[in-house]
Amino acid sequence: MVDTYGHCSTCGKNMLIEQVLDGKLEKRFTADYDEVQYLLDNGSRMRVVVCKQCQEKGKQDDTKEVMQTVINGWKKEVDDLVADPKRPDWTKERGDKHMKEYSSISIVTDKEKEFKGAKKESSGG
Repeated sequence: MVDTYGHCSTCGKNMLIEQVLDGKLEKRFTADYDEVQYLLDNGSRMRVVVCKQCQEKGKQDDTKEVMQTVINGWKKEVDDLVADPKRPDWTKERGDKHMKEYSSISIVTDKEKEFKGAKKESSGG
């Protein structure tokens, strides 16, 4: 699966719709849209779209699958940059170097789960 803007990173469900609001076509998220924040091994944080149904099933806990989906999305974005004639600075070599660096990143933990767990533990003592 490839991570795509507005789509669930675990099942691929599209949660981005277009509606006419005040006479203008606007993009909006459906009620199923939610995000999960992960801590990455490089110290940064990453927010990933996961629909409410997948969260209820715990699918966001398969961090290897989530990370692979995100890496696939990054790869598509980089391939698009390399193929874009308006972006001559994005050579194949630069794209390969970028993906080599970014594809080695992994998820350390689901920060929201860690926070909720810590809060739960501290309230008991």
